[in-house]
Amino acid sequence: MAGTMEGLGVPLFGGYTSYQSNGTTSFLTVNSDGTHDFSWADEGADNFISVTITDATTITSGYIQPFYTSLAVTGAYSTGSCQINAFAADISLSGTPGVEVSGMYLYFSETGTTTVTSLNLAGHTVYFEDMGGAPVARAGFKVYSAGTNVASQFDAAFMFISAGTGTMSSLLGFKGASDPEYFLSYVNAPSAGRMMADYSPSDAATKALRVNLAGTIYNIPMVADSCS
Repeated sequence: MAGTMEGLGVPLFGGYTSYQSNGTTSFLTVNSDGTHDFSWADEGADNFISVTITDATTITSGYIQPFYTSLAVTGAYSTGSCQINAFAADISLSGTPGVEVSGMYLYFSETGTTTVTSLNLAGHTVYFEDMGGAPVARAGFKVYSAGTNVASQFDAAFMFISAGTGTMSSLLGFKGASDPEYFLSYVNAPSAGRMMADYSPSDAATKALRVNLAGTIYNIPMVADSCS
């Protein structure tokens, strides 16, 4: 028996459709298998799914998480067009989107007085357990670029912006018992004249990248392109 009786109440089982106040525009379809499909059009600025949580409890274990997913797969997947994603977003741009566009935006601020002596802040955290073997590729942050146009002001896979008077002590950091073997790795041979260039040591280096290795400061010499 399908879930009909729309308007009298939500069916106890089966699918149903919910409508906006005009009675004709649907915004939610619950399929017979329980999956939910939301759709909106021309609603303007809004939080289409909003979750507000205030919590003053003290926890010693567990998690406080507005959203959680458990994805367990046991099949055999080898097709190049197949992906397994816990979260996914397809963003299509048109018109004149002259604003900041992000796949995900996070904002951290202080409310009241915060004790930060043992606080660890991260906008994005990835924890890799051992996979029982070596994967083909592994990265905590991966960027694809199929665009052939380079951004006019700044074009990079990673960008740090010092907002206002904010700063950070390092652009990149490492902490752990087993440090990476290489600072940078190439899969393909470097392109001539691009990021890797021929250079013979000389005294032309007048700038340097500063590196802090376990409290000792080192300098990576930099030579002006006109001196190479």
